[in-house]
Amino acid sequence: MTNSLTDSDAHELLSSGFIFGLRSGRTVIGWGEFKKSQTPEGACSVYAPDFYLEDPKPWLIPPKFAVVDREFFATHVLPKLTTEVKDFRWIEPAREAFTCQFEKIRKAFETEGLEKAVPVVHATSQVRVTQSEIGRILGAMSRLPQTLTAYGFWNVSASSERPEGLLGATPEYLFSVDGWELKTMALAGTRSKTESREGGSALLADPKERKEHQLVIDDISRVLSKFG
Repeated sequence: MTNSLTDSDAHELLSSGFIFGLRSGRTVIGWGEFKKSQTPEGACSVYAPDFYLEDPKPWLIPPKFAVVDREFFATHVLPKLTTEVKDFRWIEPAREAFTCQFEKIRKAFETEGLEKAVPVVHATSQVRVTQSEIGRILGAMSRLPQTLTAYGFWNVSASSERPEGLLGATPEYLFSVDGWELKTMALAGTRSKTESREGGSALLADPKERKEHQLVIDDISRVLSKFG
């Protein structure tokens, strides 16, 4: 583990890296050419499976990593990442794509006993994600409120045949441990931007949202029950 980044480290971070926020407010960052593995290895490993959990080697092992606080990330890392960026031109998904997903899910509810599903459609952009865009996204993530935790990985190096990555932020956390007490937090529910301004009372009053959240609670309880 290192406590500082050289200019060379910063360049590698833009090409291939990961970011993972901790409950303590600190952030784990890793960079360099990842090794892929079936199982975690060494002092730092990142679980980055594909959407369908079919990748036989879902663990990424970075050659370098550091645990830094938000101030360090903003003042010592991001200044090294300042580069020119291009605008993305997004193409929103067609309504028909969502309708198709919805109909498949509806049939699964009726015939397969499905309890919960999320229809997925994608906006697209015909732009190769470069180091510049990664730097811009990391800059935005460094300014997130304390209630949100950053996460993600990326590989956009020039030698990569298939650039890929995932970056985001969430109020959820996998777990925190205090002595013998383990806590986790997950959210479920759907609200438009307008509805979200109504606050939590609207969610609590909605039977559909309450049921959806209860499904998440039940699943977490089932998974954790084997630990006592």
